[in-house]
Amino acid sequence: SLWILFCLFVQVHFTTNQEEELWSILVNRLNNSPLQAISLLHGLTETEAKKFLHACSSCVQCEAGDVITVQGDISYSYDLLLKGRLSSLTFQNPPRKYTSPGQHFGVNGLTEHNKHIEDIVATDSTEILVLSGIAFQKFFHSAPNIAHKIVYNTTKLAREKLRNVR
Repeated sequence: SLWILFCLFVQVHFTTNQEEELWSILVNRLNNSPLQAISLLHGLTETEAKKFLHACSSCVQCEAGDVITVQGDISYSYDLLLKGRLSSLTFQNPPRKYTSPGQHFGVNGLTEHNKHIEDIVATDSTEILVLSGIAFQKFFHSAPNIAHKIVYNTTKLAREKLRNVR
């Protein structure tokens, strides 16, 4: 009926506005397109990236001294620095710092649930983008083509990280 079509239009329009608003915030924080600044999004179209981020992400404000990850805790998210600075309390020789917008920190809790290997703390007022592994499971069912690209990218990034450690 016409009413159902109107409701669907309103829902799609509302979702699109939220996707655009989040995208605009990320462009501002990253000083770049999220497609360029976030390795996890490489190979996605802008439309796919917006849909994924809208479905799976939250922006979180942290203050200096806030503990972000705890060594040994299971991760249920994939975390990215948007602004501010983080440092490891575990790896200090040499000190491990996170200062680049779009930089991933912690372990991959998006596609698997690994234990954190370090304590990470905010060293000043910080904003992080949290990609929820729980939301990703639901997203995987609603948008499998996009989700497969994300899984591919997490695997590729993990392989690159292992190569750099050796």
